Amino acid sequence: MAVAASVLVLVNMVTINITSLAVLWYKGYRPDDWFQQDEARVATAKRTVVLAVTILVLSAPPPTTPTGPGCARNESATKSTPVGPRE
Repeated sequence: MAVAASVLVLVNMVTINITSLAVLWYKGYRPDDWFQQDEARVATAKRTVVLAVTILVLSAPPPTTPTGPGCARNESATKSTPVGPRE
């Protein structure tokens, strides 16, 4: 339960970062110099991609373990082992 809550907090933090990058860029919060604008555009694009990939990784469902009839886990669970002495 604590892991799920932590993942939710991380996803929220990353989403807030992406939104703030987009809003600041949309509002015109950019460097004054033309050469710095190109560098800022590339840096912002890289950060946005990294943050979006982070959200995708954190939002992915956890891997499931197979439990069908041919699985070793299922076969070991169905085998009965003697507990006491046999008569």
